[in-house]
Amino acid sequence: MRSINLLFVTVFLICSMVNSFALEPLKPVDINVSVDPFSSRVKITWKKNPAETNVVAGYNINVWLVEGQSVKVIDNVAANVFEWTSVVIDVSEPLWYSVGTDYGTAGGGNEWDTTGGKTVFLNSIYDQCSKKVTLTWTPYVGWQNGVSNFEIWGSTSLDPTSFIQIADVSNTLSFDHIINNNETYYYYVIAKKDDNLTTSFSNMTSKVVNDPSLPSVMNINTLQNIDNAQSIISFDIELNKNYYDVALIRIVEGEQTVDTISRYSTGGEFSYTDNWKSASNHSYCLVSLDRCNQLYSSSDTIKNIIIDANYSNDFVSVSWLKPSDKLYSFFYDLDVYILSKHVNLMQSAIVNSYHDDLLYLTESDGNVICYRVSSKFAGNNGEVNVISNESCVTLEPKVWIPNAINPISTNSENRVFEPRMSLKSPYSIYIYNKNRELIFSDENQGWRGKDNSGDPVKDDTYIYVIEVLYNQNLRRIYKGSVTVVYK
Repeated sequence: MRSINLLFVTVFLICSMVNSFALEPLKPVDINVSVDPFSSRVKITWKKNPAETNVVAGYNINVWLVEGQSVKVIDNVAANVFEWTSVVIDVSEPLWYSVGTDYGTAGGGNEWDTTGGKTVFLNSIYDQCSKKVTLTWTPYVGWQNGVSNFEIWGSTSLDPTSFIQIADVSNTLSFDHIINNNETYYYYVIAKKDDNLTTSFSNMTSKVVNDPSLPSVMNINTLQNIDNAQSIISFDIELNKNYYDVALIRIVEGEQTVDTISRYSTGGEFSYTDNWKSASNHSYCLVSLDRCNQLYSSSDTIKNIIIDANYSNDFVSVSWLKPSDKLYSFFYDLDVYILSKHVNLMQSAIVNSYHDDLLYLTESDGNVICYRVSSKFAGNNGEVNVISNESCVTLEPKVWIPNAINPISTNSENRVFEPRMSLKSPYSIYIYNKNRELIFSDENQGWRGKDNSGDPVKDDTYIYVIEVLYNQNLRRIYKGSVTVVYK
């Protein structure tokens, strides 16, 4: 009985050893994992292990959830099938796959092939400042002798056909410098095995290149000089969302200084008053900066118009400087302001001076005349209007003073003693008798032969002093005698 039991145990152990040897799991070989960049599907190919002598039920496709940790079976194929293609997937990271041998119910289960394959994962970044696309990728993992080299392909087509470069196995970085604006670029990388036949494709990555374009509006509309002490700049800005900043720039000739006096990050209509020193040699422009804080575009540079008027020999010479180098669609308006009276003397695109002979003046006009020039021209983004400072001159009217009056004359001009002036100017009048006693005084009113009490004076000769006020700094005093007659 004991010998029988011993035989049974021996047979059992032998059978167990044979069975165990027969069902020892063997790995598939030549596993290759690749992404189809055009369809976003994963394709796996493999071969049956040459040492495999057992009946294979099929193969399980395994995906790694976390590198080096757990896996799960996501699909299986028959024993005579040696490739597998996934459904469309979202390739947002490197993908680990392996193939395990399935022995079915005969025992032994799966062999998890931890040396399956990790796909090449490609990423692209566009740098606006350097105008290039940077490509980085993770290398393929799983081939016995590793990767021989990488090929980088790219173009503006969904089927990139432009070969960019070959990178050796130690390099996972490449650059594309041939970049055009408003294009979408597509890239993929091919890893090649040492036999140069086996390949693994990466995912396809795309990058939209959309650099900032010129603002639709960035124009200085009006530049006005106020008394050579202020510059008022009015302008429009319409910002593209890709813009970082727009700066208002002051350029001071002679001092060779360029200053940013104001910055804007939103669009709209703006006005800026610049009180910095004398405005006579100031120019202004708008410049736009990109996200790299580099100068991207600019408006026309507009200079203040400085006008200068000088009075001499009964006429006025007026001259000014050009506000811009623009030579097209350019003209000047020369305007004269006399009290409430406005006269346009000239419209010309040629000259920048004027000789005013004052023939349009009347006796009722004042003796202070102010000149101002405005200039209009076509800028890059619209019409520009530049308004100069006002330059004023004080005219010295011709003065004639009568030597006699008749307070009872039928002619009204003969009844009043007052200065006759070619231009109306304020004056003060003082009348003295022969004893140098003041008997009458008034402002801007003539003498009608009466004293300050309103009583008529006698026939006699009187002394007058008339003070004509041209402006605060210019007065003229006239002295003489006037005779009063009653005939």
